[in-house]
Amino acid sequence: MTLRPAGEARLDRLTDGVLLEIGDDLYVVPLHRLAALTSRRASYAPVSRRYPGTSGRYLDVETQMTLRRSKPGRALILWTPDGIYTIALADVLDVVHAREPSAEICQIVTDAAQLDDATSRQTPIEGL
Repeated sequence: MTLRPAGEARLDRLTDGVLLEIGDDLYVVPLHRLAALTSRRASYAPVSRRYPGTSGRYLDVETQMTLRRSKPGRALILWTPDGIYTIALADVLDVVHAREPSAEICQIVTDAAQLDDATSRQTPIEGL
């Protein structure tokens, strides 16, 4: 699996959530939903998209995107229309408990054009 750095996750104390900065996009996951996800009481946590509002405020709109645990349970996965992103669970917990200021978000490269071997060709086997 090929991973490419795509953004970072930070604690947002004003809205009591975790901010996910992916490129130019901002997403928010409420801490109580994230706690339920990381403690395995829930299978997903809803993700809200953050838009700039008026007077220096923000508008959070809940989308149909969700944050889920990976099968082994060591990472959190976010599917967006732009790609699939992963965050190490230990890093997210460090951010939530204020041991680290941020955690790295990586994009899982799924497009063949982005992979190193995308230009390789398969040669046909002759004589079969």
